This record gives sequence, structure tokens and C-alpha cells, in this order.
Amino acid sequence: MKIKYTTGPRAGETEHVENNVGRFAVAAGLATEVGGEIRAPGEPPYALPKPGAAPAPTPKFEVTEYVGVTRRYLAIKMSILANTTFFTGNPKAIKLVGGWPVPDDIRRDYAKQWERHPDLRDPLATIPELSSGANERAASELAQRQKADIEEFHAKKQAGL
Repeated sequence: MKIKYTTGPRAGETEHVENNVGRFAVAAGLATEVGGEIRAPGEPPYALPKPGAAPAPTPKFEVTEYVGVTRRYLAIKMSILANTTFFTGNPKAIKLVGGWPVPDDIRRDYAKQWERHPDLRDPLATIPELSSGANERAASELAQRQKADIEEFHAKKQAGL
């Protein structure tokens, strides 16, 4: 941190100090912080952005096609910074995509495309709305199958197969 002393024998002098020392001197009224100007040799000065100065990132939504391994699916694509998430389910099940609420116009467009293009529907999304109980049962069944597969693998490994 760069500070300018306001009192004492060093009044008027400017110095680079550790951030905690500079914050203490400014808080005590012994110095003021000298702007965040940075200058590389041969370049014009510039200032670092202050915390909170950058706008918050906002997601961008669009109705598009998701290209899977074997076919294409109708999807809602949500992009924010370097992250992209797709939703390929039934329009009645749309709640959040990537943790963000889906805008109403995107919901309507997706529902319209869903009706127009049954060939682009995700076959796993034919159930209009899954209850949380159904999701929990499906997750439990999957966990049981995975546990059985792991136990079978270890049994074969011990048997030398």
C-alpha cells in the first residue's frame, strides 16, 4: 500500500508499506492512502478497480440444440462467465438451470419448441414432473446397484479373476 504521511517528522513523505501497516496509519489519522495508480516502465498509469466496481456477472439463456453422443436434444443453454449448463427435460419440470431462474420468455419458447419437435425431446424427460420421492427412490436404487457392482468387483479381485 502506498501512503502519504500527514503528521510527524515525515509529514508530506510518500512510502510503500505493508497493507496492514498502511491501514493502521490511515485509520489512526497519521497518513492518507495515495491512489491505486500503477505505472509500468514506459506505460501510462492506470488504477486497479476497487472492490465492487465490477458489474456482477449475469447468466445468458437461449433455446438451442444440445448435441449428445448419439443424437441431438432440444435444450435450454445457460452461460455465465466460463460455465455452460444445459437443461433437456420436460418444460413442466423447469425450475432452475445452473442454479439460476429461467426467464419466462425462454420458458415459453422452449415449451413451444418442445411441442413442435418431438424428435428432439430427451427420451428420459418424458415424465412431466418427477416428485422428490421418485428422485430419491431412483437415487437410492442407483446407489444400491453401484454398491453391488463394487462388491462384485472386489470379490472377483480377491478370487483372482
